[in-house]
Amino acid sequence: ATAGHFTTPQHDPGLAALVLTNPDGQSTVKLDGFLFYVDPPVVFGVEPNSGPLAGGGDVVIQGAHFAPQLTVKLGDYDCTDVKVDAKGTSATCKVPKGDKAGSVGVLVGNPDGLLGNLPKAYTYLAPPAKPEVTAVNPSEGPLEGGLVAVVSGKHFRANSTVFFDGVAATPVLATSADAIAVTVPKRTKKGKVEVVVKAAGAPDASLPAGFEYVEAGPPVVTEV
Repeated sequence: ATAGHFTTPQHDPGLAALVLTNPDGQSTVKLDGFLFYVDPPVVFGVEPNSGPLAGGGDVVIQGAHFAPQLTVKLGDYDCTDVKVDAKGTSATCKVPKGDKAGSVGVLVGNPDGLLGNLPKAYTYLAPPAKPEVTAVNPSEGPLEGGLVAVVSGKHFRANSTVFFDGVAATPVLATSADAIAVTVPKRTKKGKVEVVVKAAGAPDASLPAGFEYVEAGPPVVTEV
């Protein structure tokens, strides 16, 4: 025979040796072959409790009564590489890819079918909106620079820097989400140049031919 059905005896929680003995006295032993547990798993929290829709990062799930073969789901999707600590109070796993931004529950399951759940324990974050440059006002100025211009657009970050033809402009006021006031840098030749807004952790936003350098420009504001 290659399989059998048995009724487990009463036992203290924990791993136990599994001993099989035939009527002729021959036996085999599998150490730590069976896990006795009584209480269902419980989830206390998740750290970190948020991450990108792409998933792939590691999370730590804190709780109690986790069996070594614990399964973990975030929302409708299974975590991978689940590892449970020796005390059964912590588990790590890799976050699956999400299908939309928002909070999801964490569901854990032991091999005996007992489940633990913590609603809205993890939040998938939508990717940040891409910055855009829509206009520069005024759109032209003198070669010697010094003109105060406002770069308008969308979704600017607080740490944004504006470049005119690759040269950084000096900020005048704190950046808002849709406008940046800067002092235009000088240039050696006339013509239209690209205006680019850069910020750490965000894609570049640019406006080709967004500003034109001319020999004679409007009055220069040097102080307010």
